[in-house]
Amino acid sequence: MKFWKFICSVSFIFILFSCGENQNVIEGEQKEFVADEAQVVDSTSHTAVFISDSLKNELADYFSSDLIKEIENYLTDFNLADTDTLLEKSYHIGVTLFEKIRKELVEPQTEYLLGLIEKNEYEVFRIQGELSDFNGLLGPVYFGCQAECTEFEMYYDLVYMKEKSVLTKGKADDDFFSLLHFVEGDLGYAGQFDFKVWDKQYWDYGGSHRLGDDTCLEVVKKLMDYKKKHFLFSDLIAVIHDNLFDSLSGGHSYEYSVEEVLAEYNRIFKLNYFLDDERNALQNQFDEIKQHPEKFQFNCEDGNCSFG
Repeated sequence: MKFWKFICSVSFIFILFSCGENQNVIEGEQKEFVADEAQVVDSTSHTAVFISDSLKNELADYFSSDLIKEIENYLTDFNLADTDTLLEKSYHIGVTLFEKIRKELVEPQTEYLLGLIEKNEYEVFRIQGELSDFNGLLGPVYFGCQAECTEFEMYYDLVYMKEKSVLTKGKADDDFFSLLHFVEGDLGYAGQFDFKVWDKQYWDYGGSHRLGDDTCLEVVKKLMDYKKKHFLFSDLIAVIHDNLFDSLSGGHSYEYSVEEVLAEYNRIFKLNYFLDDERNALQNQFDEIKQHPEKFQFNCEDGNCSFG
C-alpha cells in the first residue's frame, strides 16, 4: 500500500511540473508562434553589445548622462530579446530613442558641443563625421545625416537586425526584417522619409520611379505573404504598405517606358491586394498615364528626365 502511495505522489508531482513547464512555453515567451525545440538562441553572438566605461566617456561629449543611460538600457533589452515579440518591442523602443538622440543633437546640452556653438564651429557634417566613429559599437544603432548632410538622421543597421532575428525564437521577426531590408536597403526603418527600393535616386532630392521592372510587384507579393503568416509588426507592415501605395497612386517621372509602367500596374491589379478605395486611386493614376502620357516623364534611365 505504501508503495502505491509513493507512486501516486511521484506521478502527481510530475504532472504539476509538466503543467508549469507548458505554461512557461505559452505565456513566458509571449511570441507569435512557439518555435521548434531545436531553435536555440546563441547568447554569445556578435549581436550582443555592451557599453564600456570608456565608451560612455566618449559619448558624454555629445549626449547627456540621462540619454546615455537610455542608450545603455536599450542595448541591454536588445541583447535580452530572444523571441520575435521581444525584438518587436525593442524595435519600437529604438525608434523612440532615435528621436531623443536627434533632439539632443539639435539642442546640444554637453560642454563640448556648446563650446563648438560658441566658436561657430557646430556643423552637422562635422558632428556626424565624429558620431560615425560609434557606428558598429552600439549594436544596430547607426548615426547618419540627410539633405546633403544638413540634418541629423538615425538609422537601424538592417543587416545587423536580420542577423539578430535569426537567433530569436519565432519567425515573424525573420520575415519582417527580410522584407524591411528589401524595401530600405542596409540602413533605415519603416516610415523613414527617404528613397525606397522602388525609387531610382539621382540626387539628394530627386529621382524616378522604378515601376516597370516588377520591383513594386515583388514588394506586393512579399507583403501578401507576410500578412498570411504573421500578426507581429503589423503597424510597421501598414507603414510599408502606405509608402508603396503613395508611390503608386502619384508620381511624375518613371525610369522605364510608358508601356512597361502600365504593364506592371496590370500585373499588380491581378493580385487583388489593394482595397477598393486604394484600387480606385491606382486605377485613376493608370488611366491618367495611359490617356495623357505627355504629363509625365518616361525612360529616365536614358537621361530623358529634367531633374538633377
